[in-house]
Amino acid sequence: MPARIVTGAIQLVPALASATVRSAWWGIRPLTPDDRPVVGRVADGLSVAAGHGSEGVILGAGTGQLVAAQLLGGGLPFDPEPFEPGRFATSTG
Repeated sequence: MPARIVTGAIQLVPALASATVRSAWWGIRPLTPDDRPVVGRVADGLSVAAGHGSEGVILGAGTGQLVAAQLLGGGLPFDPEPFEPGRFATSTG
């Protein structure tokens, strides 16, 4: 898979053919059980933005806007409820 990505990148930007590769990594893309990312505050001073699966690049800008608004207190760009980290919490009675 990494070789295919490099080949495609070189086709788009031929100058990359002479670039030095310093490291490479690839792996799984975490996804939540309901296929929606987890975005929001989980504790005082701790926010999370994870579980985007293969949609991380596509959803990254919106996630960044939401996190920034939550941290800085601005107007929210969209309803954060579907992405609340607490939606997976279970009650112990």
